[in-house]
Amino acid sequence: MSTRRRDRASENEQAHSDGERTSADLEADPLVPPGSGLLQLYFYGTVAAADSKEFTCKSGRVWTTSVPSATQTRSHNAVRQMSAVLRTTASGIQCPGDALKLLITFAMVNLIVQNTNKIENVRREWNEKHPDAMKSWKPTDEKEIYAFIGLLLISGVFKSSDESVSDLWSLNNGRPIFQTPSAFLTVDEQLVSTRARSSLRQSMPCKPGKYGIKILWCCDAETSYPLDGEICAGKQPGKTGRMNVANLVKRSVRPWCGKGRNIMMDNFFTSIPLAEDLLAEKTTIVGTLRRNKKEVPSEIIQAKS
Repeated sequence: MSTRRRDRASENEQAHSDGERTSADLEADPLVPPGSGLLQLYFYGTVAAADSKEFTCKSGRVWTTSVPSATQTRSHNAVRQMSAVLRTTASGIQCPGDALKLLITFAMVNLIVQNTNKIENVRREWNEKHPDAMKSWKPTDEKEIYAFIGLLLISGVFKSSDESVSDLWSLNNGRPIFQTPSAFLTVDEQLVSTRARSSLRQSMPCKPGKYGIKILWCCDAETSYPLDGEICAGKQPGKTGRMNVANLVKRSVRPWCGKGRNIMMDNFFTSIPLAEDLLAEKTTIVGTLRRNKKEVPSEIIQAKS
């Protein structure tokens, strides 16, 4: 629907004196079609029992049901700049922190700091009234608030909303490091060379160091990221079979059993019983098998490669 102001010389003069665009100004604008008024209102609908397409209200404005014809964009409605991030702003981004500070500005963080530190006055009043149960308060600053926002983002990304605050703000190692492994894992041993006296030290002539502490690792086969490690401590009193090779492997891969992972290993670890046990837990393995295993048929043992 459309309304047009009727020609009113007094109103045009007043608008012109106030620096506003008048009907005459719009007529002179090459982007405005001739006959355009200051205000046009269109009603898209049907008015019952009405023969006319124009309706005048008490204030003198005219509404019309005629669909306006397509015209060239008026000059005051023409946007001559692309909608995008300003280059001067984006060019200053050198790291994710710079991008964050464009969204959460220093002024915003400073306001948070000022209001957070107001609790110091509350604590001071408490301490004056309760000298036997005084409470301490360390004022915060912008750097700490930005760090807090970063921790909130990290906990959100990793869905760690229930993670303890002590882990998030740990002064030692920070939050625990973890990774979701790929579809392929590998199990192997490592000898950490040492000549120190220890009941854990083993002799492995095939290794470069010859002597050391042996560790069984379960790693991501694609990234080599260590997922689980256990020191091979030998026989344990009262724990028969705990350090059995098959049991070592099953303990190291247990968190990923039944989750679509495939375990790769060499012939030191591979055995048919181990493969059957892991298959029962919906986990497959790929590995070489020693010729002296009783599960290997004699025909295969005698066959040449």
